[in-house]
Amino acid sequence: MKIILVNNPRTGVRLMLLTALLLMAGFGSVNAQDSDFAEVVSDLAAIQLMEAQPKTTITDDQVTELAPVLGNAFYGIMQVAWENAGKKLRPGQKIGVARKLKSIQGNLQKGLEQVLTPEQLQAWEAHKAEKSG
Repeated sequence: MKIILVNNPRTGVRLMLLTALLLMAGFGSVNAQDSDFAEVVSDLAAIQLMEAQPKTTITDDQVTELAPVLGNAFYGIMQVAWENAGKKLRPGQKIGVARKLKSIQGNLQKGLEQVLTPEQLQAWEAHKAEKSG
């Protein structure tokens, strides 16, 4: 599979996310063993990290280390969304989904804390807050 990147990081991320979603739709389910899907998710994570580099001082080596961590989080979130798409969830099921998402977030946070300095982690959180609104 060949991924075409564009110069605008936001557009590139959107295109890669769309590609990942199309891959999921084409496969009928998210399969962790699928190399095309794993490659797209890893590339998406690396792009997001590179976009954050100027504001967070994340090094290229740290991007390489963190891309799989962030990619796994993206994959997990997409898998939970895919598994529950179109379903009307009962309260107990909603709690289960929330627990899965919280676990994914916890694993991501641990990975970030292992690689980033406290200052970089603070800058990463500020960057995320800025992007979300």
